[in-house]
Amino acid sequence: MDHWRCFSKQNVLANLKSNDVQGAMDETLAVLAKAGSINKEVLESIRAKIKEKVEVGATGAIGHGVSVPHVKVPGIEKSHVVFALSREGIEFGAGDGEPVHMIFLVTGPVDAPEEHLALMRWIASISRNPDFRNFAKVCKNQKEILELFKEMSGA
Repeated sequence: MDHWRCFSKQNVLANLKSNDVQGAMDETLAVLAKAGSINKEVLESIRAKIKEKVEVGATGAIGHGVSVPHVKVPGIEKSHVVFALSREGIEFGAGDGEPVHMIFLVTGPVDAPEEHLALMRWIASISRNPDFRNFAKVCKNQKEILELFKEMSGA
């Protein structure tokens, strides 16, 4: 599957404004809500699970300036992902101490673990690539970010 196809202008935020974890999560959730593919009730379930994870420090910060918060909730038909880029960086409590510049918020159905895992593997793969991280940080807009995802997928 071409996972880069999961991204469109509706689910890419090229300039995250928040400077704290909860604010960043709220902004990425707003992008998910605006895309219109998840109803309000399910969105509130996602918001509650994300807030719960943030409160216990499970922010999905995997290092190298990347965070992948992810939840599975009932009522979602397929996995959804939002990518957000923070120019300033946000302290997420990553093990390597680096601020987070790139957030992949992943939500998925509770009964489709393979789809969710495949998307998570792809994100982990491109996130480990220093070229991806370096180029993503200098992308100026959604179009450049989308082109980068496509390029990094070899498409």
